[in-house]
Amino acid sequence: LTVDPFDPENVRTKILNQIAKMPADIRIGFNLTGGTKLMYAGALAACRKVNATPYYFNSRNSQVVCLNDFTTFATKEISSIETFIKLNGNNLHISKLGNWADIPERDNPNRVALTKKLWALRSVISGLYKELADNYNDKPGHDFKLSHRDKRSNTQISVSLKEGHKAEVVIKRRDGKEHAYRFQNWPDFARYLSGGWFEEYTFLKLKPLAEAGVIQDMRIGLEIAFKKDAAGNSSSGIGDQLSSLFGNIYQELDITFTDGRSLYVIECKAGWTVKGEYVRKLESITRYFGGIEGIGILACCLPPKSAVVKQKASEARNVQLLGGKHLFDELEALLFSKGGRK
Repeated sequence: LTVDPFDPENVRTKILNQIAKMPADIRIGFNLTGGTKLMYAGALAACRKVNATPYYFNSRNSQVVCLNDFTTFATKEISSIETFIKLNGNNLHISKLGNWADIPERDNPNRVALTKKLWALRSVISGLYKELADNYNDKPGHDFKLSHRDKRSNTQISVSLKEGHKAEVVIKRRDGKEHAYRFQNWPDFARYLSGGWFEEYTFLKLKPLAEAGVIQDMRIGLEIAFKKDAAGNSSSGIGDQLSSLFGNIYQELDITFTDGRSLYVIECKAGWTVKGEYVRKLESITRYFGGIEGIGILACCLPPKSAVVKQKASEARNVQLLGGKHLFDELEALLFSKGGRK
């Protein structure tokens, strides 16, 4: 129902008019958790009028409070990402499940070793991001050969893709030691090098929490698309609304998981450049897909220096800004404090 949130009589009347159209023996419950105080007053008055059941979700204690007698019971956990999307994503569907095993090569021990090595050399690999993003990210299978030397650590990293599929990373340290990683079939190697590796590293770092049950469902690269009708239009106009907000016909979420209570959306930023608009976008995405209890995490591989970004993150109700070498310690602490676990 569309109501005036500052007119309790308007709220009460519209609810009662709606109930008058329902069967006389129907069982009615009133969720009085959200809205303005005047909406609450109007809705509670309507509830009392028809002798319905008012209740309130106390998310801090994961309880439902029955407002007739103040009895409580535990809320049910939501253990599936799909359930969150169904609850909050009007006219949306999951177009890509985002399961880790969807790309079998992710479990290649050599690839895992490279991913972990790139975290250790995150400031070194960042010197290649711009050229990779500008020239090769959107050209899978396009050959390239790039190198960058980091003066501070005196470390050189060389990357290449040959014959459209053969990928190689060579790392030369100041002590003269050389480490090489070679792969026979990796056409989208550029996308991995320019940030995909950080998403995979984040997933691997969170995997023990999933195995321990702290995280109940976790995805990487999950895509949510807008449903179209036979004429190619999005019903209810929701597709146009969201594509305007998010900038595309679908939304890819870097890392998504649930602890049973909240949907977490992690946006991974591997480079030095972190903009205030990233915070605003993540705030909108998290609120839309995760509801009022959704939590967005802007995970920065390198600690953001911008005071503007830090300020916007501090002002955002549902976004945490985490970055640098303590990123995963901070993320784990957030999870345990949010879930009330020890």
